[in-house]
Amino acid sequence: VQQGVSIPAGAQYILVEGGSPSDIGRAILNKKPPGIPTVGTQIVTVQDTNPVYSGNQPSYSFNYDRPTPVAVYVVMTIAASDTVPSDAAQRIQKAIVSYLTTGANRIRIGKTIYASRLSAVVDG
Repeated sequence: VQQGVSIPAGAQYILVEGGSPSDIGRAILNKKPPGIPTVGTQIVTVQDTNPVYSGNQPSYSFNYDRPTPVAVYVVMTIAASDTVPSDAAQRIQKAIVSYLTTGANRIRIGKTIYASRLSAVVDG
């Protein structure tokens, strides 16, 4: 059992963020070694379109899971000052949300979020 998921010996657990089931199935088919069972609560079936099968293309079913979304909370304290704009809280919130949801810094499965990086976003 790995983090609450029972994975039989020799099986591969697949956890997928984003993508349509058909895209997920195609990606699994293209990347997973043959003969290894998959584990998960979702099932997708895809046909192997490799021309080597010349019209007799097999279909494969793969199991996978989607991650459970986890809320991320950021608490901030803004010091009162004549130099702090009245919309500072909204600006800071927008900067942090943008940092965590776009580009290379986007929150991903298993990614650690460092408070120091968030403060750098606010300072910038």
